[in-house]
Amino acid sequence: MNKRELPYRSVLFVCDVNTCRSQMAEAIFKKMLKDRHVDTEIEVNSGGIAPHARNGALVSLDARLSLKEEGIVLDDQKSSLDLKRRPEFIARADLLIT
Repeated sequence: MNKRELPYRSVLFVCDVNTCRSQMAEAIFKKMLKDRHVDTEIEVNSGGIAPHARNGALVSLDARLSLKEEGIVLDDQKSSLDLKRRPEFIARADLLIT
């Protein structure tokens, strides 16, 4: 794939608090892009939108272990993103996936 073939430049996975599902989706999608050698072409992020979402919450251990079984290891510093406090992530996303 070259740049002309990519329909999206920025993808955002959204769930409640961004400590499990959207974090896993982000990591798996990044691996898929890397396997296809287009990981530098698309920005991929995830975040939470629930009232109790907050920045800096740890990614759940279950999510980390499930990803590890698939050969994906999250950085120890990986934490949640509260999209209510960081609306610029929504604004620049070409595709939102819930």
